Amino acid sequence: MSFEGYYQVLCEFGHANDADAYWGYEKTCNHKGCSGKIVWVNLVDETNYDTVGEVELEVEHEAIYETCDRCGYKKLIENTRYKIPTKE
Repeated sequence: MSFEGYYQVLCEFGHANDADAYWGYEKTCNHKGCSGKIVWVNLVDETNYDTVGEVELEVEHEAIYETCDRCGYKKLIENTRYKIPTKE
């Protein structure tokens, strides 16, 4: 029997990432232009097709896009930010 799963990771600025459980996660955020420290990590177990331990993250604010008037292209200005969960 083997383990299958991933890490839920948040940086100090609320950027969310998922990382493979075998490869681990970086110590700093990998979002473009952000080098915030990783401040919250959660291991999610997906062994035997069950998802155990996943935390639903609360959105602090949605991503912000700028749309070109001529072609309609959407440029990402700021990534979605999530609230860092507290132990409750």
